[in-house]
Amino acid sequence: MFRFLLKLAIYCLLVTAATAAVSQSDIYYAAHHDYRVVTVTEGMVHPWSMAWLPNGDMLITEKPGRLRIFRDGQLLPEAIPGTPEVFYEGQGGLFDVLPHPDFNENQWIYLSFSKPVGDGSTTAIVRGRLENDRLTNVVEIFAAQAVGRSHYGGKIVIDDDGYLFLTAGDRMVPSTGDLTAHPAQDLSNHHGVIVRLHDDGSVPR
Repeated sequence: MFRFLLKLAIYCLLVTAATAAVSQSDIYYAAHHDYRVVTVTEGMVHPWSMAWLPNGDMLITEKPGRLRIFRDGQLLPEAIPGTPEVFYEGQGGLFDVLPHPDFNENQWIYLSFSKPVGDGSTTAIVRGRLENDRLTNVVEIFAAQAVGRSHYGGKIVIDDDGYLFLTAGDRMVPSTGDLTAHPAQDLSNHHGVIVRLHDDGSVPR
């Protein structure tokens, strides 16, 4: 009987250790925060960015050009109407979504995307009002002077001084061996730059 109880105790300890190891494997350790990955929704097509609204809704962009709402633990079935036409090919599509810091007062949100231009595309930003789950008053406030088909950049942020920043990629222009001649070294275009704008798209001094 003693041997049976001893074996049972060892078995329980092994099962407990194995269970702990499995649960611990879901935790990722980083320099400043430990975190766990949890799936909150499925069935999306290439989600690119997400941002939270003050009411707790989460906005999610899908590269084909759809802006979605995740509300109360559920992904709403219909995309938000009013998003711009995007160049959805390769690395192109709908990129970042950013609510204005004063969203509660003005309902502005910003979207970066690959805008069709001739046979190629460029990185652009629109601003619109999100009201009643619809995007209205949509205005293009910036389009980069850099046409290509890849390396768009597209990350946008508004800093504490109210400036809007956009990353613009090098558009995958190949190097010819002379890096000083690369378009990203020419300040007269938007290859490989970070653009600073006012929140309405106007150019700061």
